Amino acid sequence: MNVNTRILICILLIAAFLFAAGCVKGTADSSANFTPSPVIPSPTSLSTSMVTATTREELVAFVRSAVAYAHANTKEKALLEFSKQNGSFVKGELSIYAYDFNGTTIAHPFNPEKIGINRLNEKDAYNNLFIKDLRNAAYNGTGFSEYYTINPLHNNAVEKKLGYVEKIDDQWWLGSGIYEGQVNPVMPIDNGAPVTPEEVKAFVESAAAYAQQNEKAVALAAFNDPKGPFVKGSVYVYALDYNGITLALPFQRDLVSQDFSMLSDATGQKFVKTEITLAKNGGGFLLFQYPNPSHGNAIEPKLSYVKPVDDTYWIGAGTYISRNPEKDARVKTFVEGAKAYAQKHGKEQALAAFNQKDGDFIKDDLYIFANDYTATVLAWPYRPDQIGVNRINATDLLGNEYMKEMVATAKRKNGTVLYFSENPLHNNANELKSSYILDIDGTWFIGAGTYLAPGAVTLTPVITSEPATIRTHDELVKYVQEAKAYALNKGREIALADFNNKNGQFTKGESYIFAYTSNGTTLALPFQQELIGTSRWNITDPNGVRYIQDMARTAQGGSGFVQYRYPDPAENFSVKLKTSYVVDVDGSWFVGSGIYEKD
Repeated sequence: MNVNTRILICILLIAAFLFAAGCVKGTADSSANFTPSPVIPSPTSLSTSMVTATTREELVAFVRSAVAYAHANTKEKALLEFSKQNGSFVKGELSIYAYDFNGTTIAHPFNPEKIGINRLNEKDAYNNLFIKDLRNAAYNGTGFSEYYTINPLHNNAVEKKLGYVEKIDDQWWLGSGIYEGQVNPVMPIDNGAPVTPEEVKAFVESAAAYAQQNEKAVALAAFNDPKGPFVKGSVYVYALDYNGITLALPFQRDLVSQDFSMLSDATGQKFVKTEITLAKNGGGFLLFQYPNPSHGNAIEPKLSYVKPVDDTYWIGAGTYISRNPEKDARVKTFVEGAKAYAQKHGKEQALAAFNQKDGDFIKDDLYIFANDYTATVLAWPYRPDQIGVNRINATDLLGNEYMKEMVATAKRKNGTVLYFSENPLHNNANELKSSYILDIDGTWFIGAGTYLAPGAVTLTPVITSEPATIRTHDELVKYVQEAKAYALNKGREIALADFNNKNGQFTKGESYIFAYTSNGTTLALPFQQELIGTSRWNITDPNGVRYIQDMARTAQGGSGFVQYRYPDPAENFSVKLKTSYVVDVDGSWFVGSGIYEKD
């Protein structure tokens, strides 16, 4: 063998050694049989990927051909074939790698020395735990992902790579990848990033103060700087005007000046419209789905806080919600076990078991809840008083109608619903909860959930300098939910004192907050304080509607609207149709407010 030949062989071996696989958390659809179709982003997607749809389709088809091969042959035969450098699963830049769910390499054509090695804590060029996150994407069945590694075909330059993975069974998974090139700045690592909602709010308020102290162009330049003071790890300040036009987006600067006003997330929520409304009313929190630039723009739940700068634009920032695939898998297994029990023993016996506080269906922080398709409670071991109550209009503290979402999810057979709920293990603090929902027989469903980071959320109302009367149903819901959040944060005594102050922060023009116990005793009624302490349980409107009773029953279900006829002081106390929104506070009392409708 001559010297030139030896040099060529050495170069090829080095290139092969450097050709590694891995990824960051993927965006995946999950279902019971783990065979979802991958989401191919459209040209208008928020993703910054430069890979064409055809290229992605080729990648998916290549991986799925390997999945089909694995199912058609023994595991040993498949792994042997995947590990061959000249085998049928090496095509150009595409090759198949395989791992078990512990992160151990079990097949790799270009890194045979890695087979048998656990790579779970191995990092990519920007310190992402790419093998762990790849494994996490595989937990969901399938997933796209992006990570950073050297490209031996481009002088070992660090480039972005798109990976796609699929789960074979509960023991192992496989995948492949294609290079994309570096198209956007990489999110810096910053352990001082805001984590809790309160920290995010403080971060946004400091940015708003900076913007108000500097010219608009200076502030926007600072917000658009990915290495500037308004980027902390995965948390960064973004800015838009009140028409939804982007002004600052440090990690998607190619999208600045675009119209986001009708932008929807994966759930269909027009979150920018919600942000604009919040900003116009002084600011507030919201929950939506958005690409996480520190995880290759994987779509993840994000809790944001927005605040106005002036009458031309507003800013926001958010923290991405931590998900634990191992915990998610545990929840799913727990719920599937409960379904198997219900199918074996029947509905009546199953519901009795689900409702036992010391039974088999309460394990650590998990418990099974059950509802029919009208959202009537069938099982809730910690709230036996709710059995038989219809909760279809229940909303969380951000106004999300999570019970309606659960019903819709169950009708799709299964899925995950995110919402804020009181955590009984943390003194009933409101925390973000991820619940896995599973249909039983088309008439009722069950679920269980775990609480997620960033932990407890306390929302206090933002008071504008000139409070405006509440006019729309959306404004009404936000107003009452803010009052509930205030009550949970400050306590019943302080909250009722403020609700009863007709010149206080909760009186907005003609609008005010009222409060009653669950049996109809008046707690807050700022313009009729002589009624405080009296029972209005049996009071009726001119049509005989016992509206206080209706409110109590609605609040018992969580929250909802009640209609009745009531004197309007703004129109000489003429009796008009009124819609009130009420929400339970802690099971013993509720708050609400109302708006007059056109007859």
